[in-house]
Amino acid sequence: MYRRFLVRSTFILLLLSGVVTNSIAQELHTYTDRDSVRAGEVINYTLVLNTSEEYGSANFPDESHFNENDLILINRERHRISAIRDSVVYTLQNFSTEDFQIPRMPVELTGGASGDTTLYSTPVPVFFKSIVAEGDDEFRPLKPIFDFAAAVWPWIIAALIFILAVWLIYRYLQKREVKEPKPSEEFIPVPFTNPMEKLEKDLHTLSGSDSPLNRRDFKEFYVLLGDAIRRYFEDVYNIDALEMTSGEIMRNLRDYPANKDVIKITRKVLNEADMVKFAKFEPDIPQAEKALKIAFQFVDVVSEVDKSRIETLRKLHEQKEQIRREEIEQ
Repeated sequence: MYRRFLVRSTFILLLLSGVVTNSIAQELHTYTDRDSVRAGEVINYTLVLNTSEEYGSANFPDESHFNENDLILINRERHRISAIRDSVVYTLQNFSTEDFQIPRMPVELTGGASGDTTLYSTPVPVFFKSIVAEGDDEFRPLKPIFDFAAAVWPWIIAALIFILAVWLIYRYLQKREVKEPKPSEEFIPVPFTNPMEKLEKDLHTLSGSDSPLNRRDFKEFYVLLGDAIRRYFEDVYNIDALEMTSGEIMRNLRDYPANKDVIKITRKVLNEADMVKFAKFEPDIPQAEKALKIAFQFVDVVSEVDKSRIETLRKLHEQKEQIRREEIEQ
């Protein structure tokens, strides 16, 4: 809170005192309160606009301008000091685990004497700081493996004996199959598992009496929450989501292409889960319940946008079952 107050006060004083001078008719300045962040840390990003003439309105970047970066907009405050001086302070939370750059941001000016125009800010590089402690050997590379001399012949003899035993068993079973007729196989239909219903069941389990939240086991809760959504993408979108990182899943969804609301909600849930699992982030019960509520919003969205896709999966399952039935009855 003190840092935010200090940043606001500094830029208000700069605007009032006129320390930032105009070298051309219109200038757009960019400021950040730090040049390196850890995963989960907050960075204050400020755009300061100085003009030599009055204008009607200025449209500063909103949340949509940060969607392509691993940054989440937490707060946005605007301070217009006069008709020619304006600024916006963005409070952003970082979810990137590598160096990144805040790109050029547009500011559209309308209603000025010289007509409408658009100014662009300067890109800002931000460097990632690792949270792994110096003495934390859990994440260090393993020591090299050393070879030890050992007798080879006993292993070769044991392998030959094993191969001979397998061959004898195979020959015995082969003769037995010839003598004994195979029992007729009965067709048992396999019901279709609706991925949507499966996801809802998993989420209701996380909100019930058996939820890890009742034990305050936040790590298990977020693992189960993230895996429930990942399994849905595996079943419906046919991507190996359980084997992918959150960033890889987001790239696959954009390439698919998936619905924008699906991408936005997935990004929020998986990023928060990654913070708990890998960045030692400690949430509380209200924050975890909010994440679960967002996951139920995900169900509401995909129940509409993926309705036809799930129906197609149902028909394919029924076709495969029909083929299997015909093969058994022949």
